[in-house]
Amino acid sequence: MPRFFPSYGLIDPPPRQHQRIGQGGTLEIHGAGDPFIRMLALTTGSVIRFFTGHDDEVVNGYLHGISGTDSGNDFANIQMRPPQFSSDDVRPYIAQTTYDTGESFTAVGLRDESVSPSIVECATYWKEQADNTDYIIHYANTNYWYDPTGATAQMTLDSSGDLSVVGALSKGSGSFDIEHPTLEGYRLRHSFIEGPQADLIYRGTVTLADSSTVIDLDEEAGMTDGTWEALCRDPWSLVSTPGGVVDWSLESKYLTITGDVGATCSWIVMAERTDPHIHQSSLTDDNGSIVVEYISEEVPPKPRRSYDSNNKQMG
Repeated sequence: MPRFFPSYGLIDPPPRQHQRIGQGGTLEIHGAGDPFIRMLALTTGSVIRFFTGHDDEVVNGYLHGISGTDSGNDFANIQMRPPQFSSDDVRPYIAQTTYDTGESFTAVGLRDESVSPSIVECATYWKEQADNTDYIIHYANTNYWYDPTGATAQMTLDSSGDLSVVGALSKGSGSFDIEHPTLEGYRLRHSFIEGPQADLIYRGTVTLADSSTVIDLDEEAGMTDGTWEALCRDPWSLVSTPGGVVDWSLESKYLTITGDVGATCSWIVMAERTDPHIHQSSLTDDNGSIVVEYISEEVPPKPRRSYDSNNKQMG
């Protein structure tokens, strides 16, 4: 039987032409049903397209590999996207790119296809710069972090930058940092007030209409009756008036100030938190007090505990 490619012995065989399958280097593979794939060889890369066969499919899915030059740097990119149907405005994608400078990134996200050009709806980028620095970027209106069961949101970050954390938040330092209210081009920063206790501060100013004035701390703070007592323990108070003598007492949530009629008094009440959450916190001991000194390698985080309405430990 004759050989299809004859033997040429030790000499180099003559060059043969490359064979293309289909017009323009296109190959289609059909199964027994409607879905099929189409593979294409392009000038700058190649693509494998997936067609579902559904009547409402408007854009097919694809795995696309391309190469080119961006700002003088060579790059290679692979993208993958599922088919898009007529009712879809938002379409998921995965993209990976490397550059000859050493820069690379991976992106996973959703793009809004209802506008042209399409825009990122939400996405996460993992990127390494040419100088080997790396970072992660998230794009979303609202970010959620859930526990492993997916039943409880542990942290939420919305589009306004508001962060909500369910558990304890620990930090090395902290401050507010805002645009300076009077100096253009400057920012203003104040440090947080720290302490070894989970203290709450209530303060105000009152002018004595009578010789004795009673301040309801719930009412003063805009809280429902009974809230202050459920929230606070071991309170401490101080009242002063310029150039005068004043007396005061604190009973339950009522601060009673006694002095000259018309005297302007400044007052402050501080108390330690005793609500169920602070007792359950991993930062506190069995009495609900902050554990100030600890060795992180030797002391595991304290499990959250349950408390009844009287703040008694349930286990």
